[in-house]
Amino acid sequence: MDITPTNAQRISVFAWTMAVVGTVVGQVHALARALSHPRDWEDGGPSAAWGRPAAELLRPLLDWSDPWTVYITYGKIWTPVCVAFLLAAWLTFRRHQPRGVERRLWQVNLVGYALMTLSVIGDYFTPQWMDVMFLVGIFAMLVMAMAGIALGIVLLRNGFRPRVTAILLIAFFPLLFLITEVTSLGSALLPLMWGWAIAAHAVVRADRRPADPTGPQSPHRKSLANARESDVFAADDHGGAGTRANKRSVLHGKSARARALVATGMTGAMVLVTPAAAQAEATPAQRFDVGFQFVDGEPARFTLVASGTAKGRGTVTEDYLPAADGTWHAVATFHLPTGTVTVTAQAGQLERVFRPQACQASGRMHIPYTVVGGTGAYEGATGGGWLTEHQNLVGERVHGACQGPDSGLPPALVVGRIVAEGTLALR
Repeated sequence: MDITPTNAQRISVFAWTMAVVGTVVGQVHALARALSHPRDWEDGGPSAAWGRPAAELLRPLLDWSDPWTVYITYGKIWTPVCVAFLLAAWLTFRRHQPRGVERRLWQVNLVGYALMTLSVIGDYFTPQWMDVMFLVGIFAMLVMAMAGIALGIVLLRNGFRPRVTAILLIAFFPLLFLITEVTSLGSALLPLMWGWAIAAHAVVRADRRPADPTGPQSPHRKSLANARESDVFAADDHGGAGTRANKRSVLHGKSARARALVATGMTGAMVLVTPAAAQAEATPAQRFDVGFQFVDGEPARFTLVASGTAKGRGTVTEDYLPAADGTWHAVATFHLPTGTVTVTAQAGQLERVFRPQACQASGRMHIPYTVVGGTGAYEGATGGGWLTEHQNLVGERVHGACQGPDSGLPPALVVGRIVAEGTLALR
């Protein structure tokens, strides 16, 4: 399949755009990752040295929802980054027309890039496949590292231009360890992103050369049919636009660090619950969006964003009270700038999925709630609706062994979100 000069230009622009965006947003994602796992900065190190002041400076970009939601939302940036360098590498491969062993190495690298793209999509968009995508990502990293070194060496020996792309292929594996010590595993992909963006630009420059007056063929067709491999990329070398090496803290140990960013994936997706139609007709729609975090069983953070009759930002207090039928009811009070709203719901059972390999679990619950009162501007409030709760849990480890739900120990970390939607009427 041939790639027209117009499409080559589009791929080049896309690659350069994602190189820049990934370099910037990737560091915000690294900060969100650390904030969603409070223990990540306990040991200090390069990531904590720059991460703590940066997190304070960029607080508005990091506290618009609960830490887990912010983390997985910014993590989605790695999908277009992977797609961009896959397309840029494919474009370069098609124009370069390698032969023999070099061609096989190109193909292996392209397979590695495709698998990494699949892994990132699976981790952040399909949490039910998280364990499978974890293994896919590990395999893809190994392929990209080993095959990349081999391809980079062959390209340099064959006079490939621009040389910086080949150098970054060789450097990918050692840079992976350096970058993850300073920021995040996702950022370890950025040297490849920049390398292939530079190569795609060289392709576009080659396509723009004036036609050969001695023959009917354009330089593009001539290069595909007759030119030496090194002639296709006669553009000058570009200086490395390398990324700053960064570290992402980890959940459990150095080895887990290398893959924790991708392995945690998209297990805390945002939920929107539609209120009952009859209630919606009677009074305006009301939404409460609560983010929470527990560390070692103790509440560490609650955030609240309300919209509708009751609106604003605030916090939440909660309690559990026994009912006459022997069940327990959760009572939550939403504290807003102009008053409070109190709701109650029967304590339900989370539908949990435990993943012992990662020592993590995720859960979901969908139950009705009732508004039982309020104070200030919301005195006498009534109403109700449905709430959906999502939780993501990281288990405690003792001597490296995961302590699961039957251990009696509280999780090391619980990050969750509750979205309650229904009605709120004022008397």
